[in-house]
Amino acid sequence: MIRNFIIFFSFCFSMESADGIVAVVGDFPILKSSVLQSAQMLLVQQGKQSFSNQEELDFILKESLESLINQRVLFEKAKQDTDIVVTNDDVVKYIDNYVDNLVLQHGSKENLEDVLDQSINSFKRESWDDVYKLITSERFQQKILMDFDVSINDVKTFFKKNSSDLPLLPERYKFSIIDIPVVPSDNRKKELYNFLISLKDSIKINSFEKMAMVYSDDPGSSENGGDLGYISRGTLVNKFEKVAFGLEIGQISNPVLTNFGYHLILMVDKKGEKIRTKHILKTISPDENDVETARKKLIKINDIINKNINSFDSIAIVFSKKESNMSTVRNNWVFATDMDEKIEKELSLLQKNSFSFPIEMNNSFLLVKLIDKKEEANATLENSWSFIKNLTYQEKLTKKLNELLNVYKKEIYIKYYN
Repeated sequence: MIRNFIIFFSFCFSMESADGIVAVVGDFPILKSSVLQSAQMLLVQQGKQSFSNQEELDFILKESLESLINQRVLFEKAKQDTDIVVTNDDVVKYIDNYVDNLVLQHGSKENLEDVLDQSINSFKRESWDDVYKLITSERFQQKILMDFDVSINDVKTFFKKNSSDLPLLPERYKFSIIDIPVVPSDNRKKELYNFLISLKDSIKINSFEKMAMVYSDDPGSSENGGDLGYISRGTLVNKFEKVAFGLEIGQISNPVLTNFGYHLILMVDKKGEKIRTKHILKTISPDENDVETARKKLIKINDIINKNINSFDSIAIVFSKKESNMSTVRNNWVFATDMDEKIEKELSLLQKNSFSFPIEMNNSFLLVKLIDKKEEANATLENSWSFIKNLTYQEKLTKKLNELLNVYKKEIYIKYYN
């Protein structure tokens, strides 16, 4: 497969293709590959596929190295603090949210996997240790800066100094959303459960690996026959792990329900607190019947608000309490840059107190009502106090953190290698 990072890697190979130690913090070595990976992820976050020139790459590599050193210094200090506790669930939730944001940025899971040049599940497994250290460091940072804040005079001074360089405020909206989810019915869930039961029965004749390649919805493992490799206790989803560690070698579980869907789990091998499993995953996605059910609900709601536009907000509030979805009434200003492009596009076309045609999202239909709108404007202390205060806070926080890092770096052994 042609890699999207071909230009990036051609630059990197000019630095020598072999891996090696570029720095040591305490007794922890920072490898060239880690610096390259950090630079690669920065590229992904910026939505780029390559660096524009060697100078830009050299700068990013230097920044990535310093960032890794700073992270490690904070982690070394955090390890000494017994109040800092990070659980497996903390790490999994952080990684899931991070990946979800990347998927939104790149349009689909397939696009992201193409950019990463690996499966999302593989990326999540490889990221676990780094994210654990990151969260630990962040919590230590939050603790040492707990009482940090900025004064009114700090904000005014920052604005006086930087007012000419502040960007224009984007368009702002107040709006309501009614989110009508397309939810898998109990019949759909039962259908998928029974399908996996039938697979389990037929595996007596056909191999588990072949079944996984044909039927599993996990793109990261299906091509390998569902093989997840050896994984330590504490790194799997709780429900999956509880069942998996209870299996005997060669035993296949009944369907196990997790946030990812239903799994059939095959125990391949056990080595102490490590197990090797294979699985077949069926995600619980809605079918056409579920879509039609949501569409009928949409038509009813559309009829109600057509007759009485004032009912829109009431319905949005009810839905926001009933469902964990995007239903909301936003009476505070929201920048266009902070919302989904589809929603912002619809809002930009609406008149006050009118609502949109249905917006099709992933597994839901949205109706959006415009409450109020403000055009682009220059930032002032009157119209952008929170925005300017946040910029002031970030600048002062960065300065304070750098001061602390300079102190910590004198307490911890650090060596650079050319």
